[in-house]
Amino acid sequence: MGYRSIGLTSFSRTNNILEVASEWTRKHGAIWSVPWLNQGALAETVPDSFLEIFLKTRDVTAWRGAPHSDFFGQSSVEENYALYKLIEQVRPSRSLEVGVCRGATSLVIGHACRANNISCIHTALDIDAIAIRSVEDQFKREGIGEILDARLANSREWLPQQNARWQFVFLDGDHSYEAVSFEFVETWNRLDVGGVIAMHDVGSVRLGTTHLEGPGQLFFYALDSEIGEHGEMAYVDAAEQRYTLKIMREKRLLKRQVSNFTSILKGNFGLGIVRKVSDVTLSHEPFQSRKFPPVPNYPEIPPAKLTRRVLRAIRQIVSPKPWDEPNEANLYINR
Repeated sequence: MGYRSIGLTSFSRTNNILEVASEWTRKHGAIWSVPWLNQGALAETVPDSFLEIFLKTRDVTAWRGAPHSDFFGQSSVEENYALYKLIEQVRPSRSLEVGVCRGATSLVIGHACRANNISCIHTALDIDAIAIRSVEDQFKREGIGEILDARLANSREWLPQQNARWQFVFLDGDHSYEAVSFEFVETWNRLDVGGVIAMHDVGSVRLGTTHLEGPGQLFFYALDSEIGEHGEMAYVDAAEQRYTLKIMREKRLLKRQVSNFTSILKGNFGLGIVRKVSDVTLSHEPFQSRKFPPVPNYPEIPPAKLTRRVLRAIRQIVSPKPWDEPNEANLYINR
């Protein structure tokens, strides 16, 4: 892998601000160059109109507190904006989402289709009946129910039976390496050239957490060599949280969002993006034969100290930084 991973060890055993890792590079293929994304960071301003969509599609106070809520979501502003831009760019006629939680990201995809006059059928797949009911209710509530095809099914059983072709796929289901690599191969083999597969929770290059969850292991350690020149890759770093932190500050939620910061250090958040550039068929065996070392048990960090450290790390990483004037976030960071 083409970057220096600093990992959680340096974070959990020192009071220093985390270093910024060097840029990620590929050895066997190209980075996908898109104007709104650069080495894991958004390269354009997120418009207020999208922030309104983000807040409309979820209850930010329930990100970690109420998974039973129809408005519960577990993704950042930055990740959702990337999904919106991908739909805008790819303009799919058929899209697929594996793992819908309560439908927040599904709605962002739906809003992107409606705003850009894209005629698309969006298939939302989940093994949780409550998730399926929730996403159906959400799409009806927004007046876009006609584009949704909600399916209660297990991806391992459902995907191999499909003959359809997709132009956009979002993987956010089972986070084990075995599961997400299986879903990637099955959807890649049914993806049109020029189509995109995005996967959630690939971790942070800059904080060195890409090896801690299956999606990160797949995206950063397996895909470069396995897809080679047949695919282009890009990503949104898990530490890219400028707009998310701004909303949390404005909603006075920083003290209640310690679990989100903990998740960043455990490999959650982050969006991996793969664009298919040539039609090659992948097999499961090369992926399943890969072995990854077990994740070590890092010492627990007191919540207050954890919050301060992660905020410091993110403040050092992101640019531009939303810390220009005294605010609630600064009160936590500077303690």
